[in-house]
Amino acid sequence: MMKTRNAGIFRLSLKAIKLQLATLMDEAGGEQAIELMDVLSDLNPAKRDIIIKSFIETVEKLSEKDPSLRLDSTALEDQLFNEIVEDIEKTNQVEKKFQLEIVNTVHKSAGAEVISLDAYRGSKKH
Repeated sequence: MMKTRNAGIFRLSLKAIKLQLATLMDEAGGEQAIELMDVLSDLNPAKRDIIIKSFIETVEKLSEKDPSLRLDSTALEDQLFNEIVEDIEKTNQVEKKFQLEIVNTVHKSAGAEVISLDAYRGSKKH
């Protein structure tokens, strides 16, 4: 019978490396990045160098023309913050639209609709 052991330093280190590689690949494009590396590994080394240099130059030129292609954490955080603020503002506008107001039946504010609670209660009984 095999003895069950706690995870040793090798096993823990291997697990850490696997997690780092998985994170690295996910951040670099996941399966598509792996497929790109497979394609590059099949090429003649001299030609591969030319292709990689050309690819890098092309991506850099594209990102200069369109800065939104670059992953900038502050820009990403700002965008997320702005989206949250916009959603909160939209929610506030909807809530204001349905806001109740107690008014004197003689003097009501512009656009306020007076609802008779007695009439409402009577409609609920039927």
